[in-house]
Amino acid sequence: MLKETLSQSSSNRAISDDTPFPTLLDTAISRTKTELINLQNKDGFWVFELEADCTIPSEYILMMHFMDEINDGLQVKIANFLRCQQSYDGSYLLYKGGLSDLSGTVKAYYALKLAGDPVNSAHMIKAREWILAEGGAATVAGFGVVVLFGPASRRAMAAGS
Repeated sequence: MLKETLSQSSSNRAISDDTPFPTLLDTAISRTKTELINLQNKDGFWVFELEADCTIPSEYILMMHFMDEINDGLQVKIANFLRCQQSYDGSYLLYKGGLSDLSGTVKAYYALKLAGDPVNSAHMIKAREWILAEGGAATVAGFGVVVLFGPASRRAMAAGS
């Protein structure tokens, strides 16, 4: 079960629910502790649904196509998931309630395109317009560039090619 311990960094001051004048931090810690204990299984562990943002499913479709090992049934399920996750403005988020993400949106768009979604369908148009308004796929950072354009693309883009 969850046990409370006193860390060395707490300067020997125990945080308890009965502190006469709790700070905002004390209150936040206490509420969080209570919520976690309430969610804990009677045997001492926690079980939560495992969720991924849209980048992981998108990358899975991209990988299936790269490897030329496409599981059509799985691809249909992933594409349905991606369509359901699209924000009202056409973008995709890295986490629920988060900000729109250019790299994640480009990956989702490209994955849906590979899965067979027509580029002139409403959700694809919204995504494309959002991507272009944010600077386009060429401005995607990091791994997204490698996925879309190949490993040498970052050097070529940096050199102005």
